Amino acid sequence: MPVALKKGPLSGDREKESRMKPPTSDNRVHIAFPDGMRKRLEEVKFEADMGSLSEVFRQAIKFYMLAYEEHKKGSDFLIRNKDGEIERVRMFM
Repeated sequence: MPVALKKGPLSGDREKESRMKPPTSDNRVHIAFPDGMRKRLEEVKFEADMGSLSEVFRQAIKFYMLAYEEHKKGSDFLIRNKDGEIERVRMFM
């Protein structure tokens, strides 16, 4: 037996427009970057077992914010390679 669907207060174009609007709790940013960067971001996503490129960006921003706050306190960032050599990372000049 076919079921009759009732039209709600939103119909036609307004219903479609309503579905297309992002939830108000989301903060969205649109960025553009070269194809090569997208490929590298996809590699990071895969290697780090992240669910999406958005997660890669969220984690990168968290790291950047931490690094910037430490930089403001006068901290240095050091990287030790597999041979034990240490190099200072210059992110904020």
